[in-house]
Amino acid sequence: MQLSRLQIEGVRNLEPLTISPSSTVNLLTGPNGSGKTSILEAIALLASGRSFRSARLAGVIQHQQNSMTVFGRCISDAGDDHSLGVRRDKNGDTLVRINGQSYSSFSPLAQLLAIQLIHQDSFSLLDGGPVFRRKFVDWGVFHVEHQFVINWQQMQKALKQRNALLKAGTAAEQLDIWDNELVRHAQAVHLAREQWLETYQTFFHQAVDGYLSERQWRLEYYPGWNNKQHPDFSDALLESRPRDIRYRQSHVGPHRADIRLLVDNKPAKDVLSRGQMKMIICLMKIAQAKLLEQTTERQCIFLLDDLGAELDAANRELVMREIGSLKSQIFLTGVDDFGLAELLKEQGGQMFHVEHGRVRPV
Repeated sequence: MQLSRLQIEGVRNLEPLTISPSSTVNLLTGPNGSGKTSILEAIALLASGRSFRSARLAGVIQHQQNSMTVFGRCISDAGDDHSLGVRRDKNGDTLVRINGQSYSSFSPLAQLLAIQLIHQDSFSLLDGGPVFRRKFVDWGVFHVEHQFVINWQQMQKALKQRNALLKAGTAAEQLDIWDNELVRHAQAVHLAREQWLETYQTFFHQAVDGYLSERQWRLEYYPGWNNKQHPDFSDALLESRPRDIRYRQSHVGPHRADIRLLVDNKPAKDVLSRGQMKMIICLMKIAQAKLLEQTTERQCIFLLDDLGAELDAANRELVMREIGSLKSQIFLTGVDDFGLAELLKEQGGQMFHVEHGRVRPV
């Protein structure tokens, strides 16, 4: 899927704008605070209904405006034309429309637009908590296994009910009904993650073996319990019950899953420099996009915020060429073209200058 037209109104400091992006590379240049990242944020909003900069969407709406609107016209990988729109009011009312039809959730948007985002908080993939790595895996599974989101939602519902019973000091026998529900959906979530990661390993190693090839790379999956001792999650949950009752929370399950990236048998975050970490994160996302392309014949849209930070010229060009080999559409920001002008011309890209919230083609 590629954006052929983008309209933004009421988002942060941006003036109302309409642009027709290139199907290849779109470079947004301009001084700090000009609104470059806000354009990426608007595209992410169109794809997921969420901001990667703020937990509260009300904060994204422009000062003295009552709402924000992001509209996109997209061309699917099969050549079909789609219109997508998201409108959010300050009072919390949200409107999602796809091809003129209204939806009550953002999932249909996410299924159409597969966004790969790399920005300053992407380092959390390596040095943050397990939640960031679970999101990374779940993004990959969501786009190839449509039943996954249903199992994930039902698992969260059962987990929430179970924890509520634990906090209320409910007798162990009353936990059985929610334990059975949790086990059913948790096992499905675990198996989907495990199968996706097994396939992803090949793409990951293909991506990183050409970078720091003298190092040994390993991805380890921890499902959220000791599955070597308890292959069946129900056994692990039953064994954990006395501890769960004592501390009034669930200690095992896919909600505690994690993946660990090891370099020469050491955690990547303890071995790699800041620049090396960013490069590996880029390669992990590219590997994820390649897996999506091979399994579904769908393309990602890459949003690269300040790609030049921490990466030298050679690695910036390597990232751009790797993404370019996917035929993916790219939106990236920088205070200048940071040496990519020739590559932009070679790939038939488009440059936009952003200043004081105004955007113009260059």
